[in-house]
Amino acid sequence: MPDVEEFDEFYRGSRQRLLGFVYVLTGNLAEAQDAVQEAYIRTWQRWSTVSGYDDPEAWTRVVASRIAVSRWRSLRSRARAYLRHGAVETTPG
Repeated sequence: MPDVEEFDEFYRGSRQRLLGFVYVLTGNLAEAQDAVQEAYIRTWQRWSTVSGYDDPEAWTRVVASRIAVSRWRSLRSRARAYLRHGAVETTPG
């Protein structure tokens, strides 16, 4: 079982820095919050390993930035598909 208190201390000490970093990366507070939340979930799931790293915050920051970039790429792909194919036509009921 991961050390809950150690993770809580890590979270409290790093959450504002990480959110600020991802907010600057995305320019969108809601997107930044979602990416950071997901990154902390992944960090918690691997805390027994990540806690042994020299800088667990750096690992979490990389994960959060990758999540944010992945979401941006997905949105960009959907926007391009929309431009290519146009809006979905509705069929009368």
